[in-house]
Amino acid sequence: MVGGQRALNFNVLLHPEILSSKPEEEMETVQKVSGLKSDLDAGELNVTEGITGTLIEQLMLQREKEARTKGANLKEITAKCHATAKLQLTNHKKRCTAGLVAGSGKFSLDQEVLGYARQVVERQQEKQHNQELRRKDEYDKLTAPVQEIREKNLPPEQWTSGQLQVMLKWYKR
Repeated sequence: MVGGQRALNFNVLLHPEILSSKPEEEMETVQKVSGLKSDLDAGELNVTEGITGTLIEQLMLQREKEARTKGANLKEITAKCHATAKLQLTNHKKRCTAGLVAGSGKFSLDQEVLGYARQVVERQQEKQHNQELRRKDEYDKLTAPVQEIREKNLPPEQWTSGQLQVMLKWYKR
């Protein structure tokens, strides 16, 4: 079977229309190396019977199936892809990349894309601000107990375990 397929492929490659598009040097090299030459017309090739016919038929059916699927739903699929990409662009946390923008159907930098980029920057600034607020809250929570311990003027050897933990947290931060 493999030899038959090679001969079929080679015969197709040796068809005059295909050979006319090849450079002369390459044509001479192919004929010298192969030693095969075919005078078969394309109409004489076996494309309907045997394994060749079956394979060609399966290829054609697959092509038709893909064409039907893509042709009918192409607009719906494209619209869904753009909607998904736009959702990813609005929910994206790190940065607004060219891939995200192009995927959402935008191919120019306009006010909408600028808005997406600003949202990302605002989210980052808000996150940083929240972290600073948490740190300040932790500081404020520790300040009062530390002040109480310091007001007692006790040496560290006389602190209770709770006081020692408070002071360790204070110095750790």
